[in-house]
Order: sequence, then C-alpha cells, then structure tokens
Amino acid sequence: VYVYPIRLKGAPEELNRQSIRHVNVTHSPASFIQPEDFEAFERCQRGLEAEGAEWVQFARGLDPKSADTWDTRAQIYEALGRKREAISDFRRALKLDPKIKESRAGLKRLGVTPN
Repeated sequence: VYVYPIRLKGAPEELNRQSIRHVNVTHSPASFIQPEDFEAFERCQRGLEAEGAEWVQFARGLDPKSADTWDTRAQIYEALGRKREAISDFRRALKLDPKIKESRAGLKRLGVTPN
C-alpha cells in the first residue's frame, strides 16, 4: 500500500509535518487501521494503476439511457488510443441523443462521419 501525504501550499510548515507524521502513524503496520482497510487501500491502488476505462465501467449502471454516460466513456477510450471502443460509444451516445455535440466532434476527430 502506498500512502501519499499532501503538503498544503502556503500552510505553516509545522502543519505539513504533523500531517506527514499522522499518515505515518495511522498507516503503519502497528496502527489501528484494520486488515480490511488495507484491502480497500490495495484495491484503490490497483484502480489508480488501471488504464482508465475500468474506472468508468460503473457509469453504465448509473444511467444506461444517458448519452453523457456513453460520451464520457468514449472520450476516455479515445484518450487511451482505443479507437474502436471510442467510436462505438460515441455512436451509442448519438443514438440516445442525436444533438450531443461532443460525440459528433469525437467521431470527427477519429475520422468517422457521424450518421
């Protein structure tokens, strides 16, 4: 498990030192944090190391009828270079909302003519 303390810009140095000390104490092997907490931290860490689209899969359960859901995932696929998936999701978004400008622009960026 990796822990990244945050240094607050402009905060007193003593506050930043206390923050780092707190993280070292609360996240050490002898701390009060339970094993299941470390399991959650480890899963979060694996998620942070994921390529991106895995984080968006949950959005499908939020509102599968939302064009914005599909457009957002398409943009992430596009950023990852996963052109085929991006095109598919942009098209799905447009099918749900033919007026969604972002999906039309995304298809154009990928060299596809929107239907």
